[in-house]
Amino acid sequence: MISPHPFDRAVRVIPLSDARFRGETLPEYSNFAGQFGGITAATLLKAALDQPAARGTPVSLTVNYTAAVQPSAFELTVRAIRLGRTLQHWAIEMTQGAIVVASAIAALGQRAESWAHAPLAPPQAPPPDTILPLETAGARGWVQQYDFRFIKGSIAALHDQPPLSAPGDAQSLLWIRHTYPRLLDFPGLACLSDAFFVRMIQVRNTFPAMATVSLTTHFHADQALLDSQGDQALLCAVDSRVFRGHFHDQTADLWSSDGHLLATSHQMVWFAQ
Repeated sequence: MISPHPFDRAVRVIPLSDARFRGETLPEYSNFAGQFGGITAATLLKAALDQPAARGTPVSLTVNYTAAVQPSAFELTVRAIRLGRTLQHWAIEMTQGAIVVASAIAALGQRAESWAHAPLAPPQAPPPDTILPLETAGARGWVQQYDFRFIKGSIAALHDQPPLSAPGDAQSLLWIRHTYPRLLDFPGLACLSDAFFVRMIQVRNTFPAMATVSLTTHFHADQALLDSQGDQALLCAVDSRVFRGHFHDQTADLWSSDGHLLATSHQMVWFAQ
């Protein structure tokens, strides 16, 4: 591991008051149109988790991306909506100047022993060390922060190819981990829930203007599962169901190295063409 890890520098904020914080974007997590949405989600979640009154672990996080996060400073405001005995709801807002660039609702829950049932099984996959990593040497920002090992649906197969005449398969199956090893935590898991190439690229082999509108991540892991995962690669299954009217959905299942479903995410993406 490197210290401090780029991820931890990217999500670091300093208090301006009890409810206001200031942070700075990093080029390591840039995207083609501002800051990578995953690191925005992680920063918003961490701001809620760092509140003195915060109790429990994340159950869900919904982030609405209202404008591109420009490479500069930003401010966060954090507000408790309701602090119940079992569930807490927090509202977090990110601004740059007078512009609200992102807002989120985070639900934290007190997890305890209960009846459990997990009928969904992880996809069959070869070990990550048997798969060559995706070449990211010429990629921008956030892509270089992750090690991608595709089992199915790699955009590398489309390199230097013309746009597809018929829609391609939207599914991908891959192992993913930080390029520089880092122990998994909830902000890191929130970021990973968005760390997939937009399905439009794979389905059409085109790169129109596009952006995530809203991302919801549901957390199925407790702290013990994250501790067990450590810095190992996660197995991720990604797909889309509908492309219509300049919007499409994108879903992802994120599995631990030993077969536990850690998180699921669903987002809506806007595209120009």
